[in-house]
Amino acid sequence: MTEQDQAAAAALQAATQIHTSGRLDEAAIAYDALLQAGHPQTADILHLFGLLRGQQQQHAAARVLLKRAFAHGRPVKLVFSYAKCLENLKLHKEALALFDEVVATQPNHIPAHQARAAILFEAGRYQEALPSLDIIVAAKPKMVDARVARLFAGGMTCRWLPDEDNEVSALLAAAPPDVAINPFPLAFFTTSAALQRDWVDRRSSTIAQRARQQAAPAAAAAPPDAAGRIRVGYLGYDFRNHAVGHIMAELFELHDRGRFDIRILSCGKDDGSAIHQRYTKIDGFTNLHGLSRAQQEAAIRAAGIDILVDLQGHTVGHFNDMLARRLAPVQIHWIGFPGTIGGGLVDYIIADHRVIPDGAESFYTERIIRLPRCYQPNNRQRAVAESLGRAAYGLPDSGVVFCCFSRPVKIRPALFAAWMDILRSVPDSVLWLYAPQQDTIDNLRRAAAGHGIAPERLVFAGSAEQPQYLARYRAADLMLDTYPYGSHSTGSDTLWAGCPLLTLRGETFPSRVAGSLLTAAGLPQLAVDSLADYTATAIRLGNDPVALAALRRQLQETRLTMPLFDTPQTTRDLEAAFAAVWDLHRRGEPPQHIALPPVTAA
Repeated sequence: MTEQDQAAAAALQAATQIHTSGRLDEAAIAYDALLQAGHPQTADILHLFGLLRGQQQQHAAARVLLKRAFAHGRPVKLVFSYAKCLENLKLHKEALALFDEVVATQPNHIPAHQARAAILFEAGRYQEALPSLDIIVAAKPKMVDARVARLFAGGMTCRWLPDEDNEVSALLAAAPPDVAINPFPLAFFTTSAALQRDWVDRRSSTIAQRARQQAAPAAAAAPPDAAGRIRVGYLGYDFRNHAVGHIMAELFELHDRGRFDIRILSCGKDDGSAIHQRYTKIDGFTNLHGLSRAQQEAAIRAAGIDILVDLQGHTVGHFNDMLARRLAPVQIHWIGFPGTIGGGLVDYIIADHRVIPDGAESFYTERIIRLPRCYQPNNRQRAVAESLGRAAYGLPDSGVVFCCFSRPVKIRPALFAAWMDILRSVPDSVLWLYAPQQDTIDNLRRAAAGHGIAPERLVFAGSAEQPQYLARYRAADLMLDTYPYGSHSTGSDTLWAGCPLLTLRGETFPSRVAGSLLTAAGLPQLAVDSLADYTATAIRLGNDPVALAALRRQLQETRLTMPLFDTPQTTRDLEAAFAAVWDLHRRGEPPQHIALPPVTAA
């Protein structure tokens, strides 16, 4: 090596040492000087400089540098770095093509497989993500997030794992103690309330421990309400074209503003929907979208909320880090996540006697508020379009139409086998399913053929605006609920549109919601406790058109008077719960289980 080469190598080494020490601005000057001097290792410097700009969140500048490096060659490391830069710029199509190039050259490049799987997940292209997830899991079986993602992606496309039950039970044991598993995807697969509690509590405890080490942002204290009202804040992302947004709007409008100061703390963006516009007109709507996490937290504290109602739980965009730092004297979870939140993040969970029966308290870290009717509110102003008729939906003119418009991930193999038994035992019947992607349709049709059922007896529907989606139920005879994650807002949709619903209860919260809906709709006999009873009931009703017609007629005649859709009553029940927990707090007493008697709407 010549003296000039040694000097060049030393200069580059000095620049990289500055970079690795974290002195990014100094390193940027050093790299730029080397490029200006015509350093012989230009490609390496451009690569390193591009990575540095990425660390500084200057992704557009990083892109320019990394693209210049391609003029000197196309090594896998550089292709991967450029792909990550494009991913950071949200140029997912271009990034995906480069990640594909990386894994084509190095089939076991785990970071590239992780990145391409993440992009495909975000795009809803679950089946395309599965090969990468399979490779990740095979190479790194302790990477539990990848195993959960593989399980969920297989569920969304109905490409079920042959050892699905064993995989679910093994995940918690496989996770290192410091790894917090996202419990929401796993809720679709587990039948064990204890296992669900353990997953949730592990994650929440980890979140709480980290969050409580951070100082809460300063906020001016709000003066007490001049009228002595209880300040209630509803915190969420889904005041929009979303299942939660659709079912809750009327309740917020019906709150007694003389007793309660209601704040709708909306952190989600305006999706341009009519339901979002309706929310913006409700007294107390507060837009927190676009604020930083610290600004949102400061704004909530400044509002002086007495009772904060979290509507996210462990779903996307959760607020668990803020809940751990206590945003209000009383914190409650409701609706968003079906089950315990864990970790001591909230004081109460809102339920009823059917979703959390007496004796199930040990599966919840919170105290339980049991409303006297159904815990799930409803919006009676949802419009149902005119049904287009069977032919327009691709349904046969005659025969029983069973339906299920829940997400495909809720269809588990044992349940699907029961559905095939039902079709086999009800001549000329069909099963009408929601499947937005062709991959899912193909997989379900293959599964039907494997059970000896003609694939054409499965009919599929895609997405639709809510009035048109609700109209579909009027062309169906009976909805077959999923298990172990049953229908929630979808169950309310079914009954609101006048279609009977059959559900299978388990011990987890997600498996018991539809049973609560049916009880409040006056049809408790359609909630059964075994798969054998579920199958037998569907077959009996499918072969008895008179009985099915009677159920539909009962729903149509009682819809506006049944407790399920008596939103004023539900609102008064909820307000009684708020008054009870606030009274306990003011007396200095700890949270307690509360079972409310029915109250009469004003």
